Amino acid sequence: MRIGVFTRLGADSVMRFFCTREKKILSNNLSPIGGPAVNTLIVGFLAKGHFVRVFTRATSDFYIKGDNIEVVGVKDNDNYLVKNTVGCFVKAFRMKRAIENKIHDLDVLHAHWSYEEAWAACQYARIKPVFCTIRDWAPLIWRFESVKNKIIWSFRVLLNELVLRQKKVKFVANSPYTANLAKRKLKKEVPMIPNPISPSFLKSDSHVNPLTFTVLCISSSNDKRKNIPTLLKGFQLFLRKNNNARLQIIGEPFTLDNECCKAWDAQGLLKSVELLGLQKHDDLKCFLDNCSVFITTSLEETFGNTLIEAFARRVPVIGGEKSGAVPYVLGQGEFGYLCDVSDAQSVAAALYEVYSNPSESLLIAEKAYVHVKTRYVSNHICDEHIELYNKAISSYENRSSFVQIQSSD
Repeated sequence: MRIGVFTRLGADSVMRFFCTREKKILSNNLSPIGGPAVNTLIVGFLAKGHFVRVFTRATSDFYIKGDNIEVVGVKDNDNYLVKNTVGCFVKAFRMKRAIENKIHDLDVLHAHWSYEEAWAACQYARIKPVFCTIRDWAPLIWRFESVKNKIIWSFRVLLNELVLRQKKVKFVANSPYTANLAKRKLKKEVPMIPNPISPSFLKSDSHVNPLTFTVLCISSSNDKRKNIPTLLKGFQLFLRKNNNARLQIIGEPFTLDNECCKAWDAQGLLKSVELLGLQKHDDLKCFLDNCSVFITTSLEETFGNTLIEAFARRVPVIGGEKSGAVPYVLGQGEFGYLCDVSDAQSVAAALYEVYSNPSESLLIAEKAYVHVKTRYVSNHICDEHIELYNKAISSYENRSSFVQIQSSD
């Protein structure tokens, strides 16, 4: 099958499919990580022999060919404020123009996230089956943002609304949580296919706890929704009961020269805390293997890919009992520990429960590992997508034949 994928591609995930010159173009124009779940899906399609053409925003326009994969980069605006306000619509139109001569040999188009790339793909729903996976929910993100960012996100909310109004597009959700949000908005059932994880992320041997009780958090941002201050406060409370512990936080904002981190340090919230900044995705395996528990204190997640990555490395997990899709991913407590992540005392109590019951927590982690192998490995998730595509292509071809017969009559 020939698949068009619209996403924020991570350069590192597809380097192996290109020669030296193309690798340099990728590294110069794309972020190394991008969207890990979709990166994994793309690699999964390639492993099954499908052709993939990726359409992605980039620092400059480019078009490169690799081993059964092509990447079309569309230049993003350099100005942060412009590209995140009116620039959203400029990007959408530029993407539409860039792809119009590069989709006719594809069987299906699939946009991941419901913003610029999705709007561009939607414009061709009359001639191709078009899918859009809802991976976040713009109005909810807007609710958590600061006043300044609310202005920025208002443009994304509007763009998201325009995408969701497309009648010919087939929408997909990545969790029951997003499926329910979409159902209420679209007034119809939306199929659910969860995020995949690469088989290479699965750890073959059992997890061994480090001598120092190590708490690991991976977060893409430090906004209100991610709720990092409550994690820091909860960890400081936990330190009072166990001072042989450390908290490691991975993510681009988490460096000592960041203004928020400076403020947290001034408040005494960074005792025994290591700010590790942005790390390569493959390096996360090492950090997960050397921690005692993985935690997310996010107030809302539409899936939470880091949760299943922790499952895959056989690590105990803590998440929010009311944090969107987190209870679903954690099997309502069967595959991890749920707590009230809005309350520092509850976070501290959950950490202490894992710390004081190491054997039980590792048994739960083993159960989560079995679950991730049977439900989330990319082989299965790719097959679910292909099944969905085949149904759409068959339906589209039947409809096209009917239109042609009517025209000849």
